[in-house]
Amino acid sequence: MALRINRTTNYGITYNGFDPTGICGVFATAAVAGKLLGLNEDEMHNALGIAFNKAAGSFQSNIDGSLAVRYIQGFTASSGIISAILAKNGITGPINVLEGTYGYYRLFSGGKYDRSLVLEGLGKEFLGPRYIMFRRWPSCGATLSVIEGALELKEEYGINPADVDEVIVTVGPYTYNLVGQHFIGARDPRIKAQFSLYYAVSNVLVRGRPKLEHYTEKYILDPEIQSFSQKVKVIEDKTIDTEFRAEIQVKLKNGKIYHKVCGPPKGHPENPITQEDIIIKFRDCATFSSKPLSEGLIKDIQEKVFSLDKIEDIKEIIELLSR
Repeated sequence: MALRINRTTNYGITYNGFDPTGICGVFATAAVAGKLLGLNEDEMHNALGIAFNKAAGSFQSNIDGSLAVRYIQGFTASSGIISAILAKNGITGPINVLEGTYGYYRLFSGGKYDRSLVLEGLGKEFLGPRYIMFRRWPSCGATLSVIEGALELKEEYGINPADVDEVIVTVGPYTYNLVGQHFIGARDPRIKAQFSLYYAVSNVLVRGRPKLEHYTEKYILDPEIQSFSQKVKVIEDKTIDTEFRAEIQVKLKNGKIYHKVCGPPKGHPENPITQEDIIIKFRDCATFSSKPLSEGLIKDIQEKVFSLDKIEDIKEIIELLSR
């Protein structure tokens, strides 16, 4: 449901700063909670209407590098559950949620939407495989295409950061507004680095493949990274209408220039991720945890995850993760 609503608005680009997680995700959480509570048709309709009144979330948290950005997912889940409980207890919600005079599309996308994308294949096609992206790197989705491009250039040409004179990154307005700001001087460096192309590019060209540990203050405040980031310039190109297209140009001190057009990153439905990459990310997460998993547990979890169709109870995996 959330995917259908979101794709009618060019995947949130028309939201003008509202966070799609909090804006359309709340319908999904309300629907799931309503299903679990056994709501009838009228109650479900009310739950979605109530959820509409709780739709909220701004990308300003991302831009300002505040910890509030991590709470929007929790707010969305909580709001959906509360909406379903209220509906179960007789509270009514608005009916014309999407196309009403002050409905979803009027408020959140300025009346710009493609109605057919909500109804196309409704009840027959479930859109997860077509639209859900696997996040390969530990930073904002809007940084991923550029990270992939920078990594390809570094690995293909063996770029030494000491030889770099200038790096120019060109992105569309959506990406520029969301992650086009510098990370130096932020009140919470960890959050700001996750939402900064200056850090994303510097980190890749200096260190290579991004890791979770690279998004801790020890690495973010590294003088080498801080210095290198001064060579990076992020430019807005208003003709680019997606966060999954960009360009990166690396100019060396000897005059050589390396250029890459960046498309959908690995993990995007149009550029599927490999099983090997999934394992690498899982291992990075498992070993970085405040309670790192042992090698034996990691192997056991991997085996069970890749044979889910043979597992009778998902508790088998949950118990391994909680040891």
